[in-house]
Amino acid sequence: MNSYFWKISLIVFVFTGLLSGFIANDKPILCKDDSGYRMPVLEKSNYLNEKDCKIIIEPLINYSYRTIDTKNAGFASPFGKQDLEEGQQRHFLGTDQIGRDVLAGMIHGTTIALKIGFLTMALSLIIALIMGIYPSYYGDRGLRRNWAEIFVFTFATLIIIYFIINYSLLNSLSKFDLVLVFATTIIVLTVIYFLLKLIPALKRSIPIPLDSIISLFTKIFQSMPGIFLVLILISLFSKPSIYNIIIVIAILKWPLITRYIRAEILKIKEEKFIEASRTLGLKDSIIIWRHVLPHIWTPVIVALSFGFAGTILLESTLSFLGIGIPADHVSWGSLLSQARQNYSAWWLAIFPGLAIFWIIYFFNEIGNELQKRIEK
Repeated sequence: MNSYFWKISLIVFVFTGLLSGFIANDKPILCKDDSGYRMPVLEKSNYLNEKDCKIIIEPLINYSYRTIDTKNAGFASPFGKQDLEEGQQRHFLGTDQIGRDVLAGMIHGTTIALKIGFLTMALSLIIALIMGIYPSYYGDRGLRRNWAEIFVFTFATLIIIYFIINYSLLNSLSKFDLVLVFATTIIVLTVIYFLLKLIPALKRSIPIPLDSIISLFTKIFQSMPGIFLVLILISLFSKPSIYNIIIVIAILKWPLITRYIRAEILKIKEEKFIEASRTLGLKDSIIIWRHVLPHIWTPVIVALSFGFAGTILLESTLSFLGIGIPADHVSWGSLLSQARQNYSAWWLAIFPGLAIFWIIYFFNEIGNELQKRIEK
């Protein structure tokens, strides 16, 4: 694939995802009333109830993904007859069962795909860096800690996992309550740590087989069927949310990136410049962040490119099954699922299906292109 072609495609995808509200919306971008110029597209108020604002700039598509056109409900075809009022824009890609514009939904779906793909891979990368860098660098005997530190770290990790799974509980708390919860947790962990330090038997440091532990976790995650693991994790959340999907898919994707990081670090840490850095007395943290980390990014970026495509496909699959994003949002997968309700509504199968196919093919091609450049 021509490099200029995929660069332009990437720009169009990102541009559409970031500016979807300006491209498809039932609110004007800019208008003028007695108070001066306004941008209703950025406001939360219902512009449809306003009549005194003179439209200066309006979106390319005059429908939002939430706009319901009752006169064209029941799967209006993009090429068939549509019941339109004077001055009303045509539904260029038709409507769904309740009268929402498919093109507006497709544009909003680009935002969902960009948001879930980017945030999921960013979270996966953070987890992979934590799980991959230090275990691979220290191995099974390079890191020694005492029992008090091991206990406090394990307990703190379990608390973090609990709050991630039950983040809706945190949302229900006030800012004061949140500060109180975190402050209490830190104080309790600190007190436990110093109490354990008073026990002589717990002062002895032991080697932690960190690399073997992380490798075991990686193998366990990769051995489990992906969709099965996703269904288990989604069932832990009380209500559907885009951020639930991001967390769940990130948990599924981090092992692959961790394997790339581990393979590169195992190769790099035996190089002569690393040995020279140790000989000069540099701290391990400095060696890792200044000399090891810059050398692992190339294969990791390739993995992120392939992972982005897989993330969008998985989100579309979950939305197609009805267990993905909330009902008040529209994604390519949720549009595709509506085609099952009326097999004659071909536009609900063709356009979202082509979008999913194109973006997966596109990011896989980016990954292949990057891989070829690395091999050169």
